[in-house]
Amino acid sequence: MCKDINFGGKILDLKKLADGLHPLERKILPLVPKFSSVSDLEHASGLKEVEVSRALQWLRNKTLIEIKEDSRQAVSLDKNGKLYQKQGLPERLFLNVLNHEMTLKDIEKNSKLSKEEVSVSLGLLKRKSAINILKKGNDICVSLTDVGRNILKKELLEESFLKKNFPLDQKTLSPEEIYAMNELNKRKNILKIEVERVKTVTLTTLGQDLLKDFGSINKDVIDVLT
Repeated sequence: MCKDINFGGKILDLKKLADGLHPLERKILPLVPKFSSVSDLEHASGLKEVEVSRALQWLRNKTLIEIKEDSRQAVSLDKNGKLYQKQGLPERLFLNVLNHEMTLKDIEKNSKLSKEEVSVSLGLLKRKSAINILKKGNDICVSLTDVGRNILKKELLEESFLKKNFPLDQKTLSPEEIYAMNELNKRKNILKIEVERVKTVTLTTLGQDLLKDFGSINKDVIDVLT
């Protein structure tokens, strides 16, 4: 049974407060302990974004909840990142066809990479000491090193990173993932790193007290949500 409580020097009737809740507020308030983000509340409640926003504003005005807004750097895939997530990084496709000494023209033909992708892969793999580059006449020939053969047997950090579920919060990334992200971000249209505003919702002490009796109060109310 609801009781009166002293909140900020005022005596509040929880029953009266609960009876005065709008149907939208009744829908959202019980979900707050389980879902702290606004987007999760939208999904869990099945309400529209504008309905959730209104309910949260009303609940905050009644000091039943607190809303905090923070910023985060969200990492998502750009168009090339989505493509490479499906078919593999160009340097992987480059290495996969390099089973013997080959010219760049043959590598481009067999790997089906563009000239730009072959050129980028050439620089990346040379930097990793994965290939030898030799000019023979008018042709540039490439062969695998021992390092390159080892790379063929394992997954690169960049490849592991692309397999993650995006978008990502940069704060949650490990040092290895930060390294992979920075390496990929040097390249064209693989990643997008944007600052997002994130709202989180928590119950106040008053909100917690109200929810203790919320079940019994809610049974006596018929909500019509439009």
